[in-house]
Amino acid sequence: MENKKQPKEPGRRIAIVLVLISFLVLANFAFFLFYTAQRLNGTGGNGSSTGENSTNYSVISNESEALSLDNFTELDIDVSESIIILKDKQRACQGIVVPIDQYQAYSIQQGIDSKVNFRPLSHDTIRDILELYEIKVVMMKIIEIRNGIYFGKLVLDNNQKIVNLDVRPSDGISVAVRVGAPIYISKSLFEELKEDIC
Repeated sequence: MENKKQPKEPGRRIAIVLVLISFLVLANFAFFLFYTAQRLNGTGGNGSSTGENSTNYSVISNESEALSLDNFTELDIDVSESIIILKDKQRACQGIVVPIDQYQAYSIQQGIDSKVNFRPLSHDTIRDILELYEIKVVMMKIIEIRNGIYFGKLVLDNNQKIVNLDVRPSDGISVAVRVGAPIYISKSLFEELKEDIC
């Protein structure tokens, strides 16, 4: 009698792949936080804790510049199934509608609602890691758009140095809403892209 192997269900394969991808993303982020903590304490890399480097973040020596909100507008965030609406906090009927994937929309909404699933999402884990290392999320800034791609900075503070972390705005917003950090956008970018949303 032949011993035929049953093929794995496609759903199970997808779940395994998603778990592996999530693990790699979290491992990458944990390494980044560890490396950042070392640099902020002056123990990592070449021993220097100030200035620009070749990674996706910069340690800021001029904190007033990093924390400046000149030419930035504060946002309220609304989420739908696959869009995010960036609304001017002062003028609620003006905003920018940005298509995002459903996972990002779901994660942002979970953060807004202060909900955590039975198993935490990656942004929940990021929030927990930041809290563990006593790194405060000061703000999220959406700074520009290039070739249809938005660029943002997540501003972090560990009570010693301010760090500007280059992030996808959807990821930065997902973290910011979980910790109650304000979200801003460049005024010129907002004026360029805004539309009537009421």
